[in-house]
Amino acid sequence: MKLLISKFALESDWGGEEELHLLLAQKLEKRGHKVSLASSCKEFVNGFRKSGINALKLPYFPDPVSIKALLILPLTAVYFLLMGIIYLAYFRFQDYSRVLFLRLGEKIILTPIAKLMGYKVFWGEHCGFSDWIYKNPLRVFYKLFSRFVVIITPSKVMQKQIQKIAPESNVKILKNTIKEKFILKKAHDEVNITYAGRLSQEKGLFMLLNAYKQLETSRTCLNIIGKGELEKGLKKHAMELGIKNIVFHGFLNQKERDEIYKKSDIFCLFSEFETFGMVLLEAMQAQIAIVSRPNGAIPEIIQNDKTGFLIRDLHDAIWKIKNLVHNPEKRHELTQNAYQYYLKNFSESVFEDQVNQIFI
Repeated sequence: MKLLISKFALESDWGGEEELHLLLAQKLEKRGHKVSLASSCKEFVNGFRKSGINALKLPYFPDPVSIKALLILPLTAVYFLLMGIIYLAYFRFQDYSRVLFLRLGEKIILTPIAKLMGYKVFWGEHCGFSDWIYKNPLRVFYKLFSRFVVIITPSKVMQKQIQKIAPESNVKILKNTIKEKFILKKAHDEVNITYAGRLSQEKGLFMLLNAYKQLETSRTCLNIIGKGELEKGLKKHAMELGIKNIVFHGFLNQKERDEIYKKSDIFCLFSEFETFGMVLLEAMQAQIAIVSRPNGAIPEIIQNDKTGFLIRDLHDAIWKIKNLVHNPEKRHELTQNAYQYYLKNFSESVFEDQVNQIFI
């Protein structure tokens, strides 16, 4: 079996989506299959090439999910259609029989071409779905072509959203995973509370700062890992609150994040919505007690008072974080339960079995 992964998007940092699809490619190649990438994203292409997987760098095509991109679509669609015919034919002549489209433009413009060429077509839906598809005038094409493809998504909550517009039987769940490794915890005196991810409005970071202010002591420290448009505002808010023990680390690669995780005791994720929450798997693997809002797919990962704490509001967050700060036995109980749950449901072996069932 030969699979082509296709993603046309703006340049972006290497993140969870890129890591997941690289792992997908590696698992398939390990089984003797062939995988190639065609993408306009330089980081994506370089990441595949460094891992020894074939990757083709192609020109950028603006994904029609913004008003500007929709307005220029009549012009850009012709160019993208011609380019798509060329690269799809190129790989088809090399006996590639499956293609995974990751962006809307590819799905609505290239799916009919790929089907005519004899590809089995897959669509990946790993980002927020309802935010754009129900308002996008191209949804009629999405709904039409979804009848002829297999749609892959990481969670039940995403599956239900997609099934409102696509045939139920065509939407399959492929649970996310991360590379397995052992993270040896480092001895430390203070209680470290950690967040990792984008510094954006929907991540609930002002709520996290407000909660931390109410429980900060000389033996606690809040670690904020990531970058984004809220960085200056968060630093200003932390200063106005008088928070002293806080570190903004900026963007860290995986190795650098692991060093923070080795000394972390509590992981907080207060997002308004999460399609999955890859960082929760990182926290489970690193055996860090988790406190999170029960939004999006998070309840599919965190079972309240068993594999972590789910919170209702700010006061509930303060109470539960305080509980963990002063109760190392409870932290140990939650982390051990969470680690076993991770191994049973989100390990690489579970992911590999699902990949084989869906793609082969």
